[in-house]
Amino acid sequence: MMLDLFSVTVMTAIVAFVATAIFVIETLRRRDAGAGRLWAVAYLCGTVTTFAYISWAAGIGEEVAIAIGNAAFAMTPAFMWLGNRRFNDRPIVWQSVVVGVLAVTTFLAAVIRVPIEGEWGGWAVMAAHIVFFFLAGGWEAMRRPMGRMGNARLLTGVLFAAAVYGTARVY
Repeated sequence: MMLDLFSVTVMTAIVAFVATAIFVIETLRRRDAGAGRLWAVAYLCGTVTTFAYISWAAGIGEEVAIAIGNAAFAMTPAFMWLGNRRFNDRPIVWQSVVVGVLAVTTFLAAVIRVPIEGEWGGWAVMAAHIVFFFLAGGWEAMRRPMGRMGNARLLTGVLFAAAVYGTARVY
């Protein structure tokens, strides 16, 4: 499958927009300290992703900008997953370690592969990680008590759609 910047950017923007809208609505409604904080980090990771890719597109930072963007993009659904788990009152200790390790490997994959393969170097590693996090986040959003909420069903659909899209983009 041919990778193109436009469709990847559009999919990233859709996921970030829906995640942001749900975060803002739920934060205003609940003022939740646990899950809300993790969802806020997901929102910030999405914002960092955007700025990193804009920097790269402007010719600033080269592989480091791509690596930061890729790692932040992977951490966006990762922190959604952690927030969903916290909302459902499930532990997040080992899951947080997984997020950290996969974020570092996503970053390193881009730093190492971009100079060799070009701007899409490290894509397969990032795609595998985001697919995992999208699936995990979607699955957790379906579980109770979160799964009883209408917004959670919308979030589940978006996360699963993003996982399907990411999987299709790898091949």
